[in-house]
Amino acid sequence: MVVGTLVASLGSSCPVAAGMFGDLAPDDELAGATSLQAVQLGASVSPGRSVADIVQAGKANDLSAVQTGGQHVIAAQQVGERNLAEIVQSGEFNRVFLSQEGRGNQAGVFQAGSGDEAMVTQRGVNNLVQIIQLGEGLRAIVTQTGNNNVARVTQQN
Repeated sequence: MVVGTLVASLGSSCPVAAGMFGDLAPDDELAGATSLQAVQLGASVSPGRSVADIVQAGKANDLSAVQTGGQHVIAAQQVGERNLAEIVQSGEFNRVFLSQEGRGNQAGVFQAGSGDEAMVTQRGVNNLVQIIQLGEGLRAIVTQTGNNNVARVTQQN
């Protein structure tokens, strides 16, 4: 998918993300069920816990999230049909805020560092966002309104 190339190039430095960002299935291969997959791995349950707050409404929306390290936040909402989001967070204190409204929107966020923040808003049809953050204290804000927009952001320090 949108961050597959980066994950492949990172190799063993982020093994939990390997294979998560594969190619997307064509629309006719997607099932009608909405799905959520989440994996949270950290050194402690509290106070170093990570949080994923996810709301899905509609049909065939799909969100996958992997959080390793500690104190990450994911706040996501998917409203509509066939929206896809894949999020990987490693390190500490990373945050993703995602809103997808419409049909066929895709978002991939990969954060490997500390204190990174990604804010994604997609309203429309068939929009694509890829955000890759490798470092500390990085911030990306992407808003897409309309149809068939593409945004690719890579940040590192």
